[in-house]
Amino acid sequence: MSGTLSDLSRDALSALAQVTDEAGLAGWHREMLGRKGSLTEALKGLAELDADARRARGRELNALKQELEVAFESRQAAIQSELLDSRLLAESIDVSLPGR
Repeated sequence: MSGTLSDLSRDALSALAQVTDEAGLAGWHREMLGRKGSLTEALKGLAELDADARRARGRELNALKQELEVAFESRQAAIQSELLDSRLLAESIDVSLPGR
């Protein structure tokens, strides 16, 4: 079962790396961490396991959730920084031009 978690982690992080704008970032968050996201569906499956397996699987899923949330926040900060940089470049003033 942990193989599917590593696949989920790899796929989620790969998809996150492909995101280039805020709309894509919101879509990724909804698909992975949202109410009907992949990770939430995996968490719902815990009810079918016995107590020991549920505890172990729960720890793995929570660790994965934290990893994905940290990666999301990092990517979000990077995208916002890129947007700010591009906006500053577009709004720059050339002080060497003659005045009006």
